[in-house]
Amino acid sequence: MRATKRRGARAVAVLLVGLLVGGWAGGGLVWLLNRNKFREPGTVGDVNLVKADEMEMVPADATGFAHARLADLWKTEAMAEFRKVVAKAGPDALKALDEGFVPAPSTADRVTVVVMKADAPASPPKGARPPAPVDPFAFTPGGGSHVFAILAFSASFDAAKVRQANLPAAFMKSVNGKDYWQDTRAGVAVHFPSDKLILIGTIPAVETYLSKPVAKEGPLAPAIQLATSGNRHLVAAVNMAQLPRDLLPDLPPEVGPILRADSMTFGMVIAGGTKIDLRAVYKDEPAAGEAEKAVRAAAEVGRKKLGEVKTKMEEAVNGKPGGPKPRPVQDLPEAAGGLFALGAVNMLDEWLKEPPLKHEGKELTAEITLSSFGSAYMSMTAASVGLMLPAVQKVREAAARTTDANNLKQLALGMLNYDGAYGRLPPVAWGTKVENGRQTGNLSWRVAILPFIEQAALYQQFHHDEPWDSPHNRRLIPQMPKTYASPRAAAEPGKTYYKVFVGGGAIFDRGPQGSLPLVLIPDGSSNTIMIAEGGDPVVWTKPDDFEFDPKKDLPKLALPGTNGINVAMADGSVRYVDLGRVSEKTLKHAIQAHDGEPLGPDW
Repeated sequence: MRATKRRGARAVAVLLVGLLVGGWAGGGLVWLLNRNKFREPGTVGDVNLVKADEMEMVPADATGFAHARLADLWKTEAMAEFRKVVAKAGPDALKALDEGFVPAPSTADRVTVVVMKADAPASPPKGARPPAPVDPFAFTPGGGSHVFAILAFSASFDAAKVRQANLPAAFMKSVNGKDYWQDTRAGVAVHFPSDKLILIGTIPAVETYLSKPVAKEGPLAPAIQLATSGNRHLVAAVNMAQLPRDLLPDLPPEVGPILRADSMTFGMVIAGGTKIDLRAVYKDEPAAGEAEKAVRAAAEVGRKKLGEVKTKMEEAVNGKPGGPKPRPVQDLPEAAGGLFALGAVNMLDEWLKEPPLKHEGKELTAEITLSSFGSAYMSMTAASVGLMLPAVQKVREAAARTTDANNLKQLALGMLNYDGAYGRLPPVAWGTKVENGRQTGNLSWRVAILPFIEQAALYQQFHHDEPWDSPHNRRLIPQMPKTYASPRAAAEPGKTYYKVFVGGGAIFDRGPQGSLPLVLIPDGSSNTIMIAEGGDPVVWTKPDDFEFDPKKDLPKLALPGTNGINVAMADGSVRYVDLGRVSEKTLKHAIQAHDGEPLGPDW
């Protein structure tokens, strides 16, 4: 239960950080779509909503808060279609909903979520064991952070009925002369400041809040005043000094001045259009000036970093270099997403080139106005796709690399089992046809190991005394097992990137000796590459592999659009080789089975 509550508290704090940090980043993207309109003053004016007196209950020295005008948001143009849908339910259904709950759902007006730092634990007596470190989001009376909510309603309610309907097992307690009700089984406490307000939170949060007077001065005071005034539908703010450092992104030191703000505030108005205002307050004007410089410097760094991201987007749209054309239909969702994301990345680049910042005294502000809520939604959607696609691609690449490694593992096991059955690894060119007293190479080792990778039925279909391209054997090429298909690089049907190294002291050779038995690999099976991937794809049944000569350059190894490959070692293990880090010298030693040279430190 405690772990669940901790996750809940962390989620609330992360939400506040997301509203603010995400507001600054995403808001800039929103600004880009209609940048000319943003320069027209007064596109969306401040609204004049009822004063939110409950904001006086929010401590100005709290960690943060988020305030939403629920009823007023419901009345905006942006929610018109939703109101029409609800109205179709009919007045009787709406009445039944209100009469079924207390307070009536239709009277819900505003909600404010507050994160408050708990008191530090008292020092232990001399000689006592020091207390365990406090989780910054633990719900404990002696430390951590507390979260509670203030619910405001437009109509009076009966507090006794609210308690009976929602917390029937609660009992009354008092702290600092104020009554509250707690339900120990649910771990929840409620306090009723008036017949239109409910304060609800965990028992320690409510007890801690009621035990002390509400601070009127602190970093959040301007944000509290903004939320009270009624000219914003949404207001969120964070006291940066109290924000746990682990919630902040891992940023370079030069960005530090941005995070040295006393507070950061996010506000939004949704009327005929949408207005977002972002405000960071610093201790003095020089500090705000340093933050502005840091933002602009970070923007320039960000523009340089966008090059790699943009390349990923273009690859999603155009396909990987060397890939098949036309592309398979399963690539269409990624290509369409990449097209949308490429636009978002270009938008972000424009925003980073000219951030809409304003420095006034000790404040750094940005005000963004859109002519419609729909434009804001589409802009944020484009931004989300643009920022998510690289992450999605990384997940897909990791999954493909794992599948690729599993393929190589299966092929390596097939090789080992072949060696166990015949006392040596399969020859690279194999067949039963005899010419001049010796078997000729008609088929690849990839055919020879089929019985050892659960493909015995396919193996039996081949004419082993005919070459790979005989009329009969050619008909079997499209039946290539999935194990031979690389998930990391597309290839024509019937072609594979999985090959072995042949000649030059590698495990495999085209001469009379053929392949080595595993027991006769002097350098050790764990130090010698047996199967690799890369280069140009080859017909899987054809004896076509990497030709190796240690005195010459290595054959092309990288897969299209990648800078690393998986390799199967002669002991059956699989490892990833970063071709940008592992030297050609080390790779040559790993390919040779009996050169007696140790692998380099880069292996």
